[in-house]
Amino acid sequence: MFPLKTFIHPGKVFQLDYPAHWDQVQHDEARSCGFGPHERDDVGLWISILPYSVDSDRLAEDLPKIVG
Repeated sequence: MFPLKTFIHPGKVFQLDYPAHWDQVQHDEARSCGFGPHERDDVGLWISILPYSVDSDRLAEDLPKIVG
C-alpha cells in the first residue's frame, strides 16, 4: 500500500484521500480541483463544482421516461 494525503475542499464541499506523491491544484477559487502524478499528464482526477444541484433520486425515476 502507498501513503495517502487528505484534501479537504476549502468550502467543505468534499474530502478526498489521494496518493501522497500526486500533485494537487485548484482553479477558479476551488470550483475546480485536480489531482494527479507530477510525472504524467495522461492520468488524474478533476472535480468541478457546478452552479446547480441534481436530485439523484428523482433523476433515477425520471431519466428512463426521458430516454425511453
